[in-house]
Amino acid sequence: MTTRTSAESPAAAPLLDLQVLVVAVRRRRRLWGSVALLGLLAGGAVAVLLPEPPTAVTKVLVAHEQDQPNDPGTLIRTDVALLHTTRIADQALRSLKSPEKPEDFMEHYTGPG
Repeated sequence: MTTRTSAESPAAAPLLDLQVLVVAVRRRRRLWGSVALLGLLAGGAVAVLLPEPPTAVTKVLVAHEQDQPNDPGTLIRTDVALLHTTRIADQALRSLKSPEKPEDFMEHYTGPG
């Protein structure tokens, strides 16, 4: 009994057959259209109903003339301590014309030295 082994390998099938994909989409055009419309409406509803709270990050670099090379950061730590006072928060809120109370505002910001 002899078996024939072929040295030829069958042609490799493509990973994505575009003709089959187009035919499948055409057959289910209503389904894909309704799914796309539903996704668009759901995405718009989520963007409107669940907005992300506003946030801001600012980096302020301060250099003091009186700061000594052998004692770095003492004046900056003093500035950061002043930043966490209601007087400074009140002035910041006034400049922003915000109706928020300084005590509430101070709970939401930080200032590392």
